Amino acid sequence: MEKENKRHHGLDAYRAILMILGVVLHTAVIYGLKNIIDSIHTFRMPAFFLLSGYFGALLLCKYDFIKMIKNRVKRVLIPCFVLIFVFFPINTFIWSFLDSFNRGSIDPLNDSLQFTVKNPFLPTDTMHFWFLYFLIFIIFIVVFITFLMNHLSYSAPKFQNKLKTILEGPWSFMIFIGVSNFLWFILLRWGQIPTDTRWMPNLIIIFYYTFFYSLGWFIYNLEVDLSSFKKNAWIILFVGVLCSIYHSSFDHLFIDYDNEKGMILQWEKVCWFLIKVFLGSISLVCWVRGLLGVFLKYCSKDNKVWRYISDSSYWVFIIHITICPPAYLLLTNWDAPIIFKFIISTILVFFICLFTYDGFIRSTFIGKFLNGRSYPSFKKRTGLFMFFIFAGAVIFFFKNPPPVLERPSPWAQKKNPIELLPRKDVLYPFFKNKESLKGISFLRCAKVEEYLICPDGLIFEDAKKACVLQGGKITSFDSKEKYKDVMKWLPKILKRRIWLAVTDSKKEGVWLWPDKKPLAFDYWIANQPDNWGKGENCAEIHLWRETPRWNDISCDSKLAYICDLKANKKI
Repeated sequence: MEKENKRHHGLDAYRAILMILGVVLHTAVIYGLKNIIDSIHTFRMPAFFLLSGYFGALLLCKYDFIKMIKNRVKRVLIPCFVLIFVFFPINTFIWSFLDSFNRGSIDPLNDSLQFTVKNPFLPTDTMHFWFLYFLIFIIFIVVFITFLMNHLSYSAPKFQNKLKTILEGPWSFMIFIGVSNFLWFILLRWGQIPTDTRWMPNLIIIFYYTFFYSLGWFIYNLEVDLSSFKKNAWIILFVGVLCSIYHSSFDHLFIDYDNEKGMILQWEKVCWFLIKVFLGSISLVCWVRGLLGVFLKYCSKDNKVWRYISDSSYWVFIIHITICPPAYLLLTNWDAPIIFKFIISTILVFFICLFTYDGFIRSTFIGKFLNGRSYPSFKKRTGLFMFFIFAGAVIFFFKNPPPVLERPSPWAQKKNPIELLPRKDVLYPFFKNKESLKGISFLRCAKVEEYLICPDGLIFEDAKKACVLQGGKITSFDSKEKYKDVMKWLPKILKRRIWLAVTDSKKEGVWLWPDKKPLAFDYWIANQPDNWGKGENCAEIHLWRETPRWNDISCDSKLAYICDLKANKKI
């Protein structure tokens, strides 16, 4: 079988869907739909890098090494950096508006504008373009190794023949990749597929994705029979769906694993972790191969609809992260089940992305910059018209957000604290003296017995001031009994991150309560505190854990807080 340089429509369609799944993923993130997030995240990036490796090998076969590198610089490296620098301030503004809105800001537009202007316009991370950034490193690694092997005339025919046999067989393919992934996760104690948006990339994560890129590279160079992937594709995909449904359901059984106790004393947690990783590995390989077979089977012929979707997918991936928050916000006051709102929001984001692509990108120099050439628009005027309607609705919403009390409930299950704690003495809403501090409302605070819980986030110093304004002090847990007593009911009403009133700002590693007393007990998460980035001098409580545990964090984070209204009375 000769290597073919023609367009592979099935693989193009598969790659396009992987890019477009970003719409589903990030919409699910906003709505907090963990099962959907985990299912997509399990396979999406490994599949993308596998396909990138295949097309990279095809490109090298078509060109020589120099031309291939020039093409990747033009089509990957330059767009990656341009996109990061262009979209960083835009996405900072959009997502900070969503954050301010959810945190009960009285004027989220002003807050988000101030936050965007105060922060440097130079990107502090690679955002959702991290995989393009990683792809740059991986391409150069694989091309360099290939160049050396060609230069040294090293081929290893027995290894190549064995690998080709493994990749063509459905079960050998799954065993090889599944076992490799399982061992990788066990050795590194990974609980999920890794991502890294930092400018200084994690080499271990780069090598992890290089493995999948290399698989795609070998599939092309070894002339693996693509029709072999069609065998049992639906059955394999069904197994992947089942495993992805169940693999995230074990998180609560090992999430509080303590490295200091060791594995023997926590063998049950270790077993549940192994089960989770095992199911995750099966899910990954079944999704990747199953979808590969399905797309090769049903999308291998040229089709105008799939061609358009493939051409637009790059832009859809780029812009969707900017569109997701406004689409969510426009539906916030719609009284409908969350899953239904999620579906409508996902569809809305996808079509707005298509409208912007057809109206602003497809036939312009931007389309040529992103896709290598421009194409005639399909319905340019319609696309522009629909986009401007959406943009007008968003601008109106940003200028006229609903009052704080008319926004979605920040409390667990979207209920109010009185419903969630029927046996407690609860007053809601409850506030004294002032209705806000620095634009963040107190209108959604609740009084539970002698504690005031405010779900709308403030930085640590402002949280302390807010407690004083409300007639108390930020809560100090000076005994384990007091902490356990509060944690019996607090996680029932709030699933957000909340301040723990300790800092090590005076001396690194020495954690003190506001009254300067040291910790008499602790519930740190394993490997915490770690002072990540040398700027984590405050602490938070993760209320969604089976046993609420602590993590160190920047004091400039904006979290919920709990005040002790008895504190001032004791003085």
